[in-house]
Formats: sequence, structure tokens, C-alpha cells
Amino acid sequence: SMLKDALDAFTRGDVALAGLMAKPGEPEGTARADRFRWNLADQRGVLDGTPFVVVTQGDSTITAPRIVLESPEIIVLKGPKQVYLRQEREGRVETVAATCEGDLVMDPSAGRIAMRNACLLRTPDFAIRADRVDGILDPRTRGIESFRAAGRVRTVQARDGAVILGSRLAYRPATGELT
Repeated sequence: SMLKDALDAFTRGDVALAGLMAKPGEPEGTARADRFRWNLADQRGVLDGTPFVVVTQGDSTITAPRIVLESPEIIVLKGPKQVYLRQEREGRVETVAATCEGDLVMDPSAGRIAMRNACLLRTPDFAIRADRVDGILDPRTRGIESFRAAGRVRTVQARDGAVILGSRLAYRPATGELT
């Protein structure tokens, strides 16, 4: 119907969106995709890209073949995905890389990230694999403030190659504390 057409914004081709995940004083995020669909009534949308949708914000990059915008705040990455978060810690800039086989849900407004199924998280200090990873984002930097991993946890420390195995792990990058 004409009303439905008016409520659904639909674009095909070379799509570029700006203003994603922006906070005052920060660079705004931009997305490049092949297709974009936004439902005004539900405030939900989908970005599709072949091979990937690419979202950048400053030096951070997100790639996934499908990104579902569950709301103006909640982003769900579908399919093979890669997230590179550049963050400043103790006066140095470092990259945190994250991927998982299941959905990766980012809610910057609530300061949360959730990863499911065959998760891999890499920092300059270690690499961690787990069935599930739930993180809290630093409200200032949007980098990872802390996270908890659960289910078949395997951590390898970069400096000495030490391996930690377990069913649960909590990590706080600011202090380097692993529990």
C-alpha cells in the first residue's frame, strides 16, 4: 500500500549512511552497503553488503555481510564478522579485535557488547576463545572496560605464551586483572 511504502525507506546500490553511533565530541560513524531498508514505524532497519557492510568510526571498523539495526541504539552483526575497536589505554593506542560465529550485539547507549558461539577476542596482551563473551564499554572511549567470558574459555597471553583454561573468566584491561 502507499502508506506502507511511505513508512519503509528502501535503497539499493551504493549506500552510504552517516551519523551512526555518534556521541557529542566524537567522530560520527559511517556505513557503506549495497542495500539499506529502514522501517520508520518500527524504527528498525537492515544493511546488506556483498561481500560486507563496512562501518567506520574514527579508527574503529566493523565488517559483516548483514547488520540489523534493532533500534536506533542496538546493532546486531550477522554472518562472518570482524570488529576492530581502537582504544587508548595508559597513554597508548591499541586495537581490540573481536569475532564470533553467532550474533554480535552492540548497544553503545547501554555500554554493552555481547558475542555468542566460537568467540575470539584479541588484544595486544592476550587472545581469548570462549562460547560467550559479554563486555562493558567505557563510556568515554567506547573501548572495552571489562568483559566476562564463559564456556570452554582458553586464553593465551602474548608476553609469555601462558595458557589459561577454564569455564569462566573476567578481565579488566585498565588493571590487567584476570579472575
